[in-house]
Amino acid sequence: MPGGRAVPSGAGTLGPDRRARTGISTLPATALNDQGDVVGNSTDCRGNSLAAVIWKHGMAVDLNTLIIPWSFYLTNVTSINDRGEIIGEGVLRDGSHRNFLLVPNRG
Repeated sequence: MPGGRAVPSGAGTLGPDRRARTGISTLPATALNDQGDVVGNSTDCRGNSLAAVIWKHGMAVDLNTLIIPWSFYLTNVTSINDRGEIIGEGVLRDGSHRNFLLVPNRG
């Protein structure tokens, strides 16, 4: 995705202090942009993806809490560009996987 950068493997995992506060086993980062936004996934202790997350100002936020609730759950983030557009994967209620594109609401 133009304007986004991948995070080197292992370079973006939050330490135990932040994990304890979120109740999530790990929060591996997958990409960042020039605004300092970092995206990644929350996982359980077995590496299963729990939710797609974004870090803003050092705080991890579940992307599912930032969109209108519907029958699609965001699980994995692939990239973020300098416009804040995020791509990734989610799961429908029937268990099928779909890709997503999130575009920030600037209004």
